[in-house]
Amino acid sequence: MKNNIKKLGLYALIFIILIYGTTAFNGTGSAGEDVRFGLGYFTANSTDGAAKIHGYGDMIAHVIKDDSNFKGWLSQLEYNFFAPNQVDLNSPLNNSYYNFTPDFDWSNTTDTEQFEVSYLFEIWNESSATNTHFTNYSITETANTTKILPTINGEGIFYWRVAANDSSKNSSFTDLRVITIDTTLPTAFNITSPADATSSTDTTPILRWDTATDINLDNYTIEISTEADFSTINQTEVTETNSLENWSAPLTKSTYYWRVTAVDNANNQQLSENNLSFTVTASQTTTITVVTSEVASGGGTKPFTLNIIAPEGVTIYKDDTLTIPLLVINPSAVTFRGINLKLSSTEPGISLELDKTYIPEISARGQEKLQLTITAKDIATGTYGLIIDASIVSPSFSDAFNIFANLIEKDSAAKEDVSDRIEFAKQLFTGNPECLDLSEYISEAESALQNNQRDKALSLAENAVEACNKLIEQQGSFAPLTAQSIFIDKIKSQLRSKTFVIVVSQVLALILLAAVILHFRGKKKKPRHQ
Repeated sequence: MKNNIKKLGLYALIFIILIYGTTAFNGTGSAGEDVRFGLGYFTANSTDGAAKIHGYGDMIAHVIKDDSNFKGWLSQLEYNFFAPNQVDLNSPLNNSYYNFTPDFDWSNTTDTEQFEVSYLFEIWNESSATNTHFTNYSITETANTTKILPTINGEGIFYWRVAANDSSKNSSFTDLRVITIDTTLPTAFNITSPADATSSTDTTPILRWDTATDINLDNYTIEISTEADFSTINQTEVTETNSLENWSAPLTKSTYYWRVTAVDNANNQQLSENNLSFTVTASQTTTITVVTSEVASGGGTKPFTLNIIAPEGVTIYKDDTLTIPLLVINPSAVTFRGINLKLSSTEPGISLELDKTYIPEISARGQEKLQLTITAKDIATGTYGLIIDASIVSPSFSDAFNIFANLIEKDSAAKEDVSDRIEFAKQLFTGNPECLDLSEYISEAESALQNNQRDKALSLAENAVEACNKLIEQQGSFAPLTAQSIFIDKIKSQLRSKTFVIVVSQVLALILLAAVILHFRGKKKKPRHQ
């Protein structure tokens, strides 16, 4: 009788489970996760083997009684515990700034099991997400995208996220995004220089103003107009400092009115308290005729030129990288402003990189040192052209420079010849300290020689001599030395360098000292006359 009661109880349990199985079966897995069995079938197994029953639809598929235990096997099982897919946030962008509360917008997501999706929206006061600023736990999905206009009180940095929920409260959260609300304008300030109504021939005058204070200050926008009421803006410049020195284009002869606006990251704007004017009486007409550098294309003369001290040719191995120094020199009597440099090659596979492609200014007779890195990957051996294009804002002109890269596979130079050439370059640099800015050629040559890259080392040593000679010639101190001279010619070449002057002066001093000593010794040895 008791067994019959147990059987009836078990069948009743199975029936109840089967009813839920035809709709949905909710439960918790052994790891604590939410589990939902699919429509129409289920499997119920005990963990201790006491009862194992498999059901499908509204009937038991198979039951075996063995030692008072029911046993069965699995035919089909649908095991679903998936949260909705994570949503894609559209706006505001991460780390964005606003001076108002924007709409928060995201793309709708989907649920793997086709459950209805709703959204939870949260704004926090800190990145640890412990201090809630605003929440909405039941946002109904709208077509394509869903958005909300929350209430944000005050200014500051806020953190927000969205969760997608299904009807069984499975959720998927987005990462936290950061938004800054800033409604405070930069502090008031005045423009100061040049003084109002001054005149000058300078077409790119330096403009200065007081600093505006703002923790999120982004830039100063300078407006230039030929109208006192700024009804027409002739030119706009932008800078991050409280002065304008690098103009995008020089001015022409006219009277100009100017003002400055301080702008922060949230687009709060503060206009300068005053406006000033200045007059450009005429375009600057200073003309300095200088012969272009040997490496400059075209050669000849022109009103302005930019010289780059660089070797005419470099040697590099296949699949290797080479870094060489360049000296950019302004040989004229005026300051060059806004120097933009662009690199290109006759072989697209050669990668060129400068440590700086923009130089704010180079003073008259001044120079700027750069590093050029050349990388040759998967390129056939041969000679390729490397081009440096220079564009100068003020005075407005352009120039171009050519370097040839010789790609090789095998070494042909003798180690002794390479060592001699490096030693000669060292002596040349020692005697001419102005060449020390180019000493990377020598250190690179020594490194290449240590790695048994003899041709590369020889090329770098010759580049060092060639670049030093060009620099000496540029400064007009000494006649150039020939980069291709052989070892015997080094003695002749040294006659033109300071190294030889130092050595010769020392030798002459020694000769003079020896002559004096011999003279007095000779006097002592003469016999006395009776």
